[in-house]
Amino acid sequence: MNEVATETKMRFTTITKWILSGFIDSIFLVFWVLIQWGTQRVLENLRLVGIDRVVFYVFQVLFALSTLAPVIIFMYSDIATMIIRAKIQIKNEKKRK
Repeated sequence: MNEVATETKMRFTTITKWILSGFIDSIFLVFWVLIQWGTQRVLENLRLVGIDRVVFYVFQVLFALSTLAPVIIFMYSDIATMIIRAKIQIKNEKKRK
């Protein structure tokens, strides 16, 4: 019974970490979307024309990409970690049998 309780606790801890990790990654993504939306609203209110509009658009795209990159990296890292841990857990389970 003790082994079952320990295994259940470990699974609960793992699933909780995965859920929290996904939630935190989602918060970062929502924050990124809000920043992009706010930036777009500011640029619309400036009513730029000609080269000024092009320059600000280029900076907006570069800013969007540069701020999205860390979010994607963290999400990829979390997913890769989950996959690696799952593979290790499967290997360990096969060794027990």
